[in-house]
Amino acid sequence: MTGIAAGGAQGDKGRPETAAVSADEASRGREASGSIRGSIPLILAELRKIDGLSPATRSNLLWLAKSLLEYLARVAGDRWDNVALQMFVAWCDGDWADPDTGRRPGQSRLSKKQRRWAVPRAVQAAIATGSLPSDSAIAELANTSRQRRRPEGVTGDDPEHIALAIELWCPRDERSISATHLLATAREWVTRTGPPSGSSATAWLRIVTDALLWSEGELGTADPDYVLHPRNVEAFTMDPARGWSDGWRAQVRSVLRRVGREVSPQLWPDGPVSVGARDAVVPYSAVDEFSFRESALMAGRKRRCERLWLVAATLGAGLRGTEAYGLGPGDLVSLDAGRLGIEIQRDRQRIVPIRERYTALAIEARDLCGGDRFFESDNPAAPSRLATRLAVDGLGRLKLHRARATFVCAHINAGTPLDVLHEIAGPITGSYLQQMLAHCAEPADPVGTAIRGLTA
Repeated sequence: MTGIAAGGAQGDKGRPETAAVSADEASRGREASGSIRGSIPLILAELRKIDGLSPATRSNLLWLAKSLLEYLARVAGDRWDNVALQMFVAWCDGDWADPDTGRRPGQSRLSKKQRRWAVPRAVQAAIATGSLPSDSAIAELANTSRQRRRPEGVTGDDPEHIALAIELWCPRDERSISATHLLATAREWVTRTGPPSGSSATAWLRIVTDALLWSEGELGTADPDYVLHPRNVEAFTMDPARGWSDGWRAQVRSVLRRVGREVSPQLWPDGPVSVGARDAVVPYSAVDEFSFRESALMAGRKRRCERLWLVAATLGAGLRGTEAYGLGPGDLVSLDAGRLGIEIQRDRQRIVPIRERYTALAIEARDLCGGDRFFESDNPAAPSRLATRLAVDGLGRLKLHRARATFVCAHINAGTPLDVLHEIAGPITGSYLQQMLAHCAEPADPVGTAIRGLTA
């Protein structure tokens, strides 16, 4: 089986990609008496040892393998002895739904191909860790992966092989007829970009052809200045109508950016881009904040720890989603008067005090957390995805950039010195601060304003 794989989720939390399975871990896996869930960490660690995979491909393989193993644990009673070949077929075909969300996996030809690509590698890892006997019927699945055929002595990065792959490629599904008139354009763009291998060339052609079809249907043009415009690339990549995994969306975005820099370099300058001031986002009101706190505190909903932490870290501390994702209970520090702060270790160290109204949420999240991170997911996009679950009637989902604006305005209204705010909130531009002041200014007469200025 072959397939196109791309990154979607990050590696297992707290484990570097170079982690190997120790003898003790392997023995513990054998002592798990055939438990599928008990073998998941060992199998994922074994998959991380595969050479020749890009970080994106390795991440997507880990995400797919974990999905497969969790599915097998559900349908086989968490016993390897109960696993049947038909279970792998059902998983590849997508004849199942996520028990937490009720959502079915992607049903596109590409999604199914990715799942078929992951199966033999997951089975090989299970055999290597001793979780699955090498003489079982299931073990035959490890031998179903085939190598791409090419003439003897020709490598995948041979220019002639790449040129031939580009020349011969064409869609193999229902898109073939509708995409015929666009293939020449797609081949030209990919050739100019210079894919590193024949397999990359075919993947890029598929992505570029999809983007051309989408632009022709949505925008009425195949002009590169429209197809490869940064905003249109993002709109196509995040099109909710496409049942793509997060990893494949990241791959699509990366490829179109590379193609755009070659085909339409004026849209993608290599140097720093001079960006004008963005329109200021409107911070949440006190009533809005109360609604989101209540949404996070609602009983009987899953991922309570993550919901509490997301609200406390964004509305309460102004953190960005990428900052909130990697933190855990160990990053909370005690401050005066029973208050808490969050220690951030990025470009430089800073401690962000949590607003008083959100301290209780952070404390409860710390008490509920059973690991070293608040977010269990391996996907760095988990905060953004969780924000959609915190939807409030009339407000929609929790918007993280509005939450940060709310945090900044709260400190401005509280009289926090600007140099202190700049330190705890991270770098704040003068333009952004000016926009936030527009939402914090209170009506005042000239005399009252002058009197307030007497403190200098």
